[in-house]
Parts: sequence; C-alpha cells; structure tokens
Amino acid sequence: MEYWKDHPVRLFVLDGTDSPISSAVLEGLPDNIEYHHLPFSLQERLKIGGEMVTTPYVKFLADDDFVIPSAVTQCIEELEGDKELVACMGLVAKFWYMPGGKILGRDYYPSFKGYKVDQANAAERMIYHMKSYRPSTVFSVTRTPNWKNNCRIFGEKYYSAISVAEIGFELGTCCQGQSKVISSLMWLRSFENLPISNKDWSREVEISDWLGDSQYKDEREGFVEEFVHHFVEG
Repeated sequence: MEYWKDHPVRLFVLDGTDSPISSAVLEGLPDNIEYHHLPFSLQERLKIGGEMVTTPYVKFLADDDFVIPSAVTQCIEELEGDKELVACMGLVAKFWYMPGGKILGRDYYPSFKGYKVDQANAAERMIYHMKSYRPSTVFSVTRTPNWKNNCRIFGEKYYSAISVAEIGFELGTCCQGQSKVISSLMWLRSFENLPISNKDWSREVEISDWLGDSQYKDEREGFVEEFVHHFVEG
C-alpha cells in the first residue's frame, strides 16, 4: 500500500486473513488505496473484487509482488495501440531479501522473452499457449471486461488442484483475444516466504494427478462444461 500510494492507480487490498490490519497502519493512506478485510477464500474475494473495478484496465497482484509502474504504462500503451490484444505482460525477476539489507535477484520465466499468443482464432491460441505452457496472462495488465469474464472461471468454482483456476484464466484470455509479453522488466516476485497452502488453497493435488486420476473425473467434466458454456455458448 505504501508502494502504490503516490501512483495514479486504484488499489484494492482484499485481505483474507483472520485478523484485519490495524487502523493505525491504515491511517493516512490516500483515497486511491482501498482496504477491505474479507476473511473468505481467494475465489470469493475475486468475485467481490471484480465488482469493484471500474477502470479500463486491471492487474491482479499477489501480496508479496512488486510491479514497476513504467512497465505497466508501457503495457497499457500496447493495449491502446492494438485492439486485438486483451492482455499484456512484462518480463519477470525473482528476489530475496538477505540479512544485512542485501537483495539478491535473477530473471524468472526466461521463456517469457518475445512470447506472444497472436493466432487468428481462439482454438489456435489455446492450443499454442498450452503446448508449452507459461502463465503469461494471469498477472498481466488486462482489459477489464475480459478480466471479469476470466474471474468467473478463476473465482467462482473450487477445484482440488489450485492450478486449475490459473489454467482456466489463461485459457479464458486465449479464448477472448491475443496477448503478448513486452521486453521491459515489470513483475518482481518475492521468494522469501514459503507458498501458502490451506483448506481453501491446497497444494496437495498436482495438476498432472487432477488431469489423469479417475477420482477427479467429475471436476474435469464440470470444468469443461462450465468453460464451454461461458466462453462459447454464452
């Protein structure tokens, strides 16, 4: 919140923890920062958050991510200049904060360099993107109507493997239009803490097991039915 308070953005903080941030910490934050204590699952928070967004573009942020504002601006310029694009992303680096105040970092997702999904139709885009999968749109700058459409797949259903939500978002973006990654560094990912795993966001089931194990057959069929109904028939 401190990082974004002097930038011309609207930031919605959807806190799903049991205890809210103290009012003393929140005091003095400008009006463009909105804090909401919503001790619900990520899926439920995304559904609520989707209704809050009124700007032309939106970006989903994890609570330990940093984004370089100039790269966000460049992504918006790409979207403004190419109406076929629905999502635009920058390059990624990961970092660690070390004892003594040192910060170590290196590039992450090197396959993002020069990556674009610009095939002529939705089927071709989905096949191309999944053939050598990389999560290039779930944290991208996205046109708000397309992002809200994706949240219906990403945010309304619970699946035993958490990766299904991300893949649904990525496939939804492909279905709606083209995407690309620009050459500017944009996304800084913190690797200081272990990933969260709880009853609403369990990491126990791998996506490979979910795709192949018979016990998840009903979930797989339900995902396909929901996706087709929303993006093709709807």
